[in-house]
Amino acid sequence: MLFIFNSSKSKRIFILPVIAVFAGVLLLYPFFSRNFTDIYFAVTTAFSTHKLIIPDGFNFKYLILFSGLILMSLTDMLFERIHRFIPIFLMLAGVLFAYIANKPLINAFEALLIGLGLFILIDILKVGSYAAGDVLSAGAIGIFVGRENIIIISVLAIILGKIIMNFSAKIDGVFDKSKIKQFHFALDIDFLLR
Repeated sequence: MLFIFNSSKSKRIFILPVIAVFAGVLLLYPFFSRNFTDIYFAVTTAFSTHKLIIPDGFNFKYLILFSGLILMSLTDMLFERIHRFIPIFLMLAGVLFAYIANKPLINAFEALLIGLGLFILIDILKVGSYAAGDVLSAGAIGIFVGRENIIIISVLAIILGKIIMNFSAKIDGVFDKSKIKQFHFALDIDFLLR
């Protein structure tokens, strides 16, 4: 634990992942408290019979999604990096859930590609600071939430990306407009040099 703290101290810890983690825990707490019996039943049955039996009304799909997002927020907060295996695991889980629910897999892959494509576009336009882990995460979320919802999420990400970039610049002590312009110009130069 001390190693994690020391390695994260030298990194730049943003407030957004911290808020995301706490919000995720608060959102999941009522879910866990209401469904504790179902979770206990599913786990004990899996160990005793080697079969995973999910009770009716228990939304295992979104438990997996939110748990993965909280884990990604933690790694982003501590190391400023989203490990790619987490969104890839979520993608595979999303396809598996679609298959189990007898939903057309083409719809799941379409939502995946829309999520990936929109976030790649966001990154190209430089209206948010996103890396490969973020883009893969958008594709994974797309599988779970569907085409319409991932489009809404992507539009909101554009708005939040601009707000967070400006907020981050001001937090670093950049308060005047000329320096904010320099900040955006530096991002554009970085994009052109890639």
